[in-house]
Amino acid sequence: MNRWIVLVAGLIGAAGVGLGAYAAHGLEANLISRGLPAEQIAKKLNTCDIAVRYHLIHAVALLALAVAPADWARRRRNLAAICLLLGLAMFCGVLYAQAMAGLVGFNLVVPLGGLSFIIGWLTIATCCFAATSSPNRG
Repeated sequence: MNRWIVLVAGLIGAAGVGLGAYAAHGLEANLISRGLPAEQIAKKLNTCDIAVRYHLIHAVALLALAVAPADWARRRRNLAAICLLLGLAMFCGVLYAQAMAGLVGFNLVVPLGGLSFIIGWLTIATCCFAATSSPNRG
């Protein structure tokens, strides 16, 4: 088990639940108080919903990586975790900033975050080929 990944997965998961709760119960009122039109509010709420969904899915993926079979190559597991974390920062982080703080620009960062997610998942897929051989394996 990779303890650092378990720790990070737990913290990321807790943050995702907290941000999701804020998005569900406080963000709309905040956006209304800022005088945004209904169409922009709906778009920002949808953007935040997407960020929370990807955030929580990848928190679970990190946790699964942490408890993956011990014969999976540690380097690949760590690389996959790092890619998922980069995806969380670039994809979810920028979407949160756009929805909650009104950040503009940085539109190229979001697809790079998505690409990091894809690379992370593909790295996970290659872990089965990098497993160390043992006499008990068939």
